[in-house]
Amino acid sequence: MSTSVNIFGELNSFLASLDDLLKTSAAKNAPSIARRLGAEKQLAAALEFLADALTRLARALNRLHDPVLKADTVVASFEVLGDSLEDFADGEALKELTRMLALRNAPFQPLVDGIHTSAAYLDAALRLSDSLPDPGELKDTSERLNALGARLDELQAANTAPAPSQPTLPQSTNGGTLS
Repeated sequence: MSTSVNIFGELNSFLASLDDLLKTSAAKNAPSIARRLGAEKQLAAALEFLADALTRLARALNRLHDPVLKADTVVASFEVLGDSLEDFADGEALKELTRMLALRNAPFQPLVDGIHTSAAYLDAALRLSDSLPDPGELKDTSERLNALGARLDELQAANTAPAPSQPTLPQSTNGGTLS
């Protein structure tokens, strides 16, 4: 089973690889190569497809941002609660209180058992929360997507720019003949 940590880690790795590819001289020369081959439309379609896919991905990540931030806040609160429950789950704190107040331990045992059970459930829930994406991961992914978008914009602009004019050679004059 893939967790979001794996998914976002793999996605960030893919985006970094794609960014590295777009930085290469081959990618930078793609518009001029496409021009020489008469394939500007094909390159434009490929760049547009990739830009559209990355834009859709960026929108999806933006929709995740607020829920992930809220979930992260809730998890942090539950972690504090879990720490407090653990302090009481072993029964030592209540045992000390009953000793100081000269009370019997037995009436408090169901309370200690309930706290222990609650602490175990909360611990299980917190382990599940480890599969939630970290807000920092989303931010990193979003920044990578923005950088890729800018790089694709540069390639698209280079692909639609007019071809540089070829230098014209002076026409030959009637010179001597080769024999």
